[in-house]
Amino acid sequence: MNKLKLILLIIYSLLVLTACNNQNTLIAKYQRTSMGDYFHLIFQDENGKDWDFGNGNNNLGDYNSLNDPNADNSKYVNKKFEINWDNINAEYFCCEGALNLVEGEVPTIIKLKLIDN
Repeated sequence: MNKLKLILLIIYSLLVLTACNNQNTLIAKYQRTSMGDYFHLIFQDENGKDWDFGNGNNNLGDYNSLNDPNADNSKYVNKKFEINWDNINAEYFCCEGALNLVEGEVPTIIKLKLIDN
């Protein structure tokens, strides 16, 4: 029985390490949180590409107000963040404002860290 527990613990540890290694890291500036046809959480990378994490079930940690389009997040606009993210399965609304609930992999923030005060 102890061998089985040990094997299960090793398998679990390997799965956790694999999940952590699949994360992507992005350095980007926070731009805005808004509600148009859908919720948007926009960051912009150094190349000017906008990254929208609005469909994800994001873990924003100390920056949870970024999830609220009505919150005053002006102090974070153009501040650099280190974003650990991955494409994770989630339900979200889509399709040109039709509000169809669909399921699929979407960019999701796993960890968010302010690096530019």
